[in-house]
Amino acid sequence: NYKFNNDVSDFFSKKFEELIEKYKSDEISTQELENEINNYKEYVDYTEKVENEKKYKDELGKANEFFNNKEYEKALKIYVKLNNLEYKDLTEEIDKSKQGVKKETLKIVDELKKNKNYSKAIEKINNIKMYYSDDKELNNLLSELKKLEEKQKEEEKIKDLKSTIKVTKVWTSSPNSAGGVDLFINWKNLSNKVVKY
Repeated sequence: NYKFNNDVSDFFSKKFEELIEKYKSDEISTQELENEINNYKEYVDYTEKVENEKKYKDELGKANEFFNNKEYEKALKIYVKLNNLEYKDLTEEIDKSKQGVKKETLKIVDELKKNKNYSKAIEKINNIKMYYSDDKELNNLLSELKKLEEKQKEEEKIKDLKSTIKVTKVWTSSPNSAGGVDLFINWKNLSNKVVKY
């Protein structure tokens, strides 16, 4: 009985895998798959597995649609998810999507860099960095943007400091007997802080 049960289980398992492969490659429709599975439902119930396969196939269809509409980042997320679930080998789709995401990102980052919006450019690269951990071009660009952002912050800090006090007049007194002079500076506090000393 044990051997018989194992043989029956193996038979249906192989049959199910064959049907799923045909379904994935569009050799049979969803209806045909369900009809076939129902033929031996009294022996083994694959309803839950079929539902998962239908869900994954729908997701793959969405990913392909995103890719065709050049929405590479949306497509990539789904391809990676399905590949990790071992639904199908989607290495080629992932590589093509990654190329599209990188190309689009570099285009946007270049525009942000021209407009000196370094923080947004850094954020844009960081959003996709998980897919390109070893990409030298993106890593170098990210490093460059961080330096530019740091420099920009320093310049803004200096500009802010320069605008806190305005010197209105500078003059010296007449030389005293030793040739020394006093220096006088009139200035105005433009900041919202009180100068105590």
